[in-house]
Amino acid sequence: MFLSYTVSLSLPGSLGHRQQMRKTIKSGILRILDCQKFAKLSHHQWVVCLCREDLELIQRGISQLTEQYSIKCLENAALSERLEAQTKTIRANCLQIHNLLSR
Repeated sequence: MFLSYTVSLSLPGSLGHRQQMRKTIKSGILRILDCQKFAKLSHHQWVVCLCREDLELIQRGISQLTEQYSIKCLENAALSERLEAQTKTIRANCLQIHNLLSR
């Protein structure tokens, strides 16, 4: 027996902020509904459900951190390539200056 809720609020801020707020509010409402379902469970079942939620939350966090780490690794590799290219350019310029000065 689920109730359907519509969240229609006039929220201040940017479009992205408003969307995030709506998402957060909807999530809160869904958690309240889940709590109503938990009330019908035994204590052991309730604890198991909470542990699953915590585990899923941790898994999502790990996934997000892994993705962020991968992005940073790619950015680092690109920066290393740029640094190497600039170092080669500087060496070539130094050699050219040295050759010009030695004439």
